[in-house]
Amino acid sequence: MLVEAAENQNITLHQLSVISGVPYSTVWGIANSTIRMEDCSYLTIQRLCSALNTTPEYLVQVFGFRHFRDELHNQIKSLGPVNFLIKNLNENSVIQLYRAGYTVRAMYLMCMIDYISRLLCVPILKEYDFLRHKKLEKPLVIAERPQNGNPEYIPEFERHNILEGDIFDAV
Repeated sequence: MLVEAAENQNITLHQLSVISGVPYSTVWGIANSTIRMEDCSYLTIQRLCSALNTTPEYLVQVFGFRHFRDELHNQIKSLGPVNFLIKNLNENSVIQLYRAGYTVRAMYLMCMIDYISRLLCVPILKEYDFLRHKKLEKPLVIAERPQNGNPEYIPEFERHNILEGDIFDAV
């Protein structure tokens, strides 16, 4: 994500380091996931955001979200789509995330459940209707467009301004 953010500004990671005043080893570590964004000081995040022309809230949201996303994708891989649905529905995960203040994560999981439900021809749950009318102000690009020949993002995500291309891409 940091690489993409730098590329959007037409700068390299080294240039980002120089412009932001953040040591290259830190920039490289964040970009390569050896340093978690959540573990960085606010000053480091603020400097990176200034250089990338974004807000600290957005940058932390995107990076923290990436880890959450990867965990869900690995759950799908290990459990399979049907058991993933069963697990998250039984645990009421969407509602729990929402009540804990993780609205974007709750929305993402709801979108994932809705998408898998569509793929499996299972009706969507009405319990999540309170979230279905929500849409992020700014697009949250968390994945590149899929490489499976389909140039579109997944509609269940895109209608909420969450740009997801593939939920079955866990490594």
